[in-house]
Amino acid sequence: MAIGKYKGVLAMQWLWTWKGKSFGFRNNDELRLQDGTHVATFRGDEVFDFQGHYLGEIRSENRLITKKSSKRKKRSRSSKKMKMVARVGRVNYVANVNIIGHENFPEKDSFGT
Repeated sequence: MAIGKYKGVLAMQWLWTWKGKSFGFRNNDELRLQDGTHVATFRGDEVFDFQGHYLGEIRSENRLITKKSSKRKKRSRSSKKMKMVARVGRVNYVANVNIIGHENFPEKDSFGT
């Protein structure tokens, strides 16, 4: 896991989609948009929506991507947490080359915030 620890607490980690778009950040086991909205939950390096459906995972330390063969994974439900203070966004990166069997992580707009 690429997140640093400070006194036993996971530090915030900025994340981009595989195509290089700034997505938001990881705060402990929460995936949040830059405006602070909690949109999904991490189980290790995998991301699940609040109903427990697999959305994707972290690859290359800070990139979100969806593994097609994992789309049927299901975990226990989780609760949406309160909005945090917004953060200044990050610039987009150059897109990575597609990996066979994977697709881009869902766009921020698909979370209906």
